[in-house]
This record gives sequence, C-alpha cells and structure tokens, in this order.
Amino acid sequence: MSLLTLPIGDILESFPGDTREYRFEGEIPSGYYDDLEFSAPLVLVIRIIGLDDGVQVIIETLKTSIVTPDGDRAISLSGLDREFKKLYDPLAPDDVKTIDMKHRTVDLSEVVREEILITCM
Repeated sequence: MSLLTLPIGDILESFPGDTREYRFEGEIPSGYYDDLEFSAPLVLVIRIIGLDDGVQVIIETLKTSIVTPDGDRAISLSGLDREFKKLYDPLAPDDVKTIDMKHRTVDLSEVVREEILITCM
C-alpha cells in the first residue's frame, strides 16, 4: 500500500453525498516517484464524497516543493477533482480512476504525480 492510499470502505457503505475529510502532511521519500524529488513535505487536504458508483475526490490543498534543474520549485494547487469508480470502464476519460474494491481504497499517488508534473510544464 502506498503512502497516499486512503481507506474509503465507510463511504462506500454510506449514502451518496456523504463526505469525509483527510489531511496528510509528511516527507515523501527519495525514490517514491521515479521522476520527482521533493525538497519540502507534501501537504494534502482532501475531501471525499460518496457517489452511487464510486467516490469523488477533491484535493482542496496540495502544497510542496520539488527539485527541478533550475532549483527548487514551490507547488501550490487547489480545487483538483477526480472520480474513482467501483468498476473499471475502458471508455472512461483518463482522469477517472478505479477503486481497489478488494481493499476498499483509493490510491492518490498517480493523481498527485500527474498534477505536479502538469504544473511544472
């Protein structure tokens, strides 16, 4: 299980619209991502909303600093939105992810990586 994997079993069992909030603040170890090196702790404030067929994940705050060839770069993002569905849909857009139903979790590692890389382009 990754550092950014969140348990969502309680939301899956609840009613659509039910909400949970999570906060993560911590160091991301060197090598966690092949293409990113962090120079400051990662701060995430996340709201998860239950849907009929999955969950909506809203990253209200994503703050950190990464190492780039030009030096450290501060990252500060908000309002990022992703859907995680219970069932895999090959026709779904790339930003729709699938819930790990066996463990009843969502892994935000790839979402965080993608958003940081898009910001640095």
